[in-house]
Amino acid sequence: MKTGVYTSLFPLLTIGLLVSTPTLAQPSITASPDGMNTVVTPNGNTLNISGGTQSGANLFHSFQQFGLTQAQTANFLSNPAIQNILGRVTGGNASIINGIIRVSGSNANLFLMNPAGIVFGANASLNVPDSFVATTANAIGFGCSNAGCTGYFNAVGANDFSKLSGSVGGYIFSGTQPGSIINAGNLNVPGGQSLMLLGGTVVNNGTLSAPSGSVTVAAIRGDQLVRVTQPGSLLSLDLPLSVKNQVNPLSFNPLSLPQLLTGGNVGNATGLTVQNGEVKLIGSNALVPSNAGDVTVSKQINVSSVAGGTVTILGDRVNLTGATIHASGTDGGGQVLIGGDFQGKGTLPTADRTFVSADSTIDASALTRGDGGRVIVWADQTTGFYGKIQAKGGALRGNGGFVEVSGKENLAYQGTVDVSAANGSNGTLLLDPRNITIVDGVAGMGADDAQLSDGEILVGDGGTADFVLSKSALESLTGTVVLEATDNITIADGVSLIFSNLNGITFTADADGNGVGSFVMSPTEEIRTNGGSATISGARAIVGKINTFLPGSNTSNFIADDLRFPAASGSVVISTLGDQSIQRILGRDITLTSQNGNIITGSLSSEAEYFGPGSHVRLFAPKGSVLLQGFIRVGQTNKSTDSTITIGCD
Repeated sequence: MKTGVYTSLFPLLTIGLLVSTPTLAQPSITASPDGMNTVVTPNGNTLNISGGTQSGANLFHSFQQFGLTQAQTANFLSNPAIQNILGRVTGGNASIINGIIRVSGSNANLFLMNPAGIVFGANASLNVPDSFVATTANAIGFGCSNAGCTGYFNAVGANDFSKLSGSVGGYIFSGTQPGSIINAGNLNVPGGQSLMLLGGTVVNNGTLSAPSGSVTVAAIRGDQLVRVTQPGSLLSLDLPLSVKNQVNPLSFNPLSLPQLLTGGNVGNATGLTVQNGEVKLIGSNALVPSNAGDVTVSKQINVSSVAGGTVTILGDRVNLTGATIHASGTDGGGQVLIGGDFQGKGTLPTADRTFVSADSTIDASALTRGDGGRVIVWADQTTGFYGKIQAKGGALRGNGGFVEVSGKENLAYQGTVDVSAANGSNGTLLLDPRNITIVDGVAGMGADDAQLSDGEILVGDGGTADFVLSKSALESLTGTVVLEATDNITIADGVSLIFSNLNGITFTADADGNGVGSFVMSPTEEIRTNGGSATISGARAIVGKINTFLPGSNTSNFIADDLRFPAASGSVVISTLGDQSIQRILGRDITLTSQNGNIITGSLSSEAEYFGPGSHVRLFAPKGSVLLQGFIRVGQTNKSTDSTITIGCD
């Protein structure tokens, strides 16, 4: 994950030859003889876990090892006064869990911490009344802020339980290679609850389910304090030295993901294999990144129900390969955040690279009524998107949702996005890399596309090359489409764009507002929206023919009811209101803005037929001039009085 505010002042602790290497123990549960009073009582295939140490509403357990065979059940005994049960595994062996984990006697949340690693086999499942967290952190923090926490439940060594009576607020990863988490089982929590896998390298090759709740899968590269501000919302910070000094160092080095998979029968139980030191998915043979900070999601994550829940997948490198993410809801779509939040902003850690394979699907649609949900696919460097995203409005009523697919430096976009609405307004798709070039042909590709192959996100310098988008791919989109480039947007010579089902198209060059970034197309080519609005802005703009007219049975003549040349400056808010019902066939607004330079444009046409409201053409070059190389048409057949042409410049 990306670093935040704090930076460690000293290198990581070096244990040298005194540090042992963990092994893979046979599945079993034994209490740790460390005075925490955990008692494990076998009853047939059920292992009842009682005793422990209580602090406030929190109950703490300590295990020497924790594992389950397919036939076994671990039953955490509780009482109604307990809100959180926290178990640590101290022996240095990874937990191999292929049975059932249960909580009885209360509606407590359950936290399982083993820094050596946690593996949920194909037969693993949960029977818990509330939320569940599996983590390979060194410690779990209570009452956490950016500077640290008021208390720490250490994975090894002694604890001060007088400071552990509050709520869980964070996870501390003080090593350079935190342990791995693998899930190949069926982990399910009740409706509205949260399910979290938080480790150094995380692979989901099974099912994670939280109906109308939240599922978070996050990989931490180490030396991090991860705060939990609310379910599904994380803030990752460099580990302050003051925190590191309060966390007990491990006496062992966790196994890497390949090492973990080559011991015992772990690979067979998880659908993963190691070939020549590389981890691959059995069946597809897709590569699985295996460094600290790498997260791979395959198979299924499901937060669908009456309302769609939230899925958050975070890491330095995020890899969706053969993944199906359901965040739909009968009464409204949910939220899916892959690699970060909107434009990399907010508190969520952001990925360097994000990859979504062609056989991966993300669905945040409203199924019956309500609006489609919100899907973000983000990377600070490169995003390779080849999959399918749906955020549709409800079949009976509701609008389409919002989807962003972005790589801040580079973007390879060859997937599909559907934000349509059968009985409402279509939604919005945002693509916002550094540069955008629109070319003729069927399949555009990102400049760094060669860096993304076989499900693995290979390390590269990120570059600053163009995102190349094909004319046919762009023309096939629906709803409101926003192309936003930090620098330039270029429509290649000889390319005209003809849209048939858009609410509107927005081209924004110089999105960061630093005065560097132009929109350029040939003045002889055309953008035709067939009733959708057109908005173009940049530090400079060279524009061809723009036509927003939706043809009908009659063609109106040029009628300009208002022609003005005022001085103009500042931003422009675009209105795209209009009615396209029978007898009201409309043109839509055209707005061209060049904040720091000139506008050179060909013909502009925004006409309406019959009795629709008038349309508007607005050209703003507050620091330059406007050169019209053609005509401007606005108005409608019945000579509406509200059609305008507005030109503002120095």
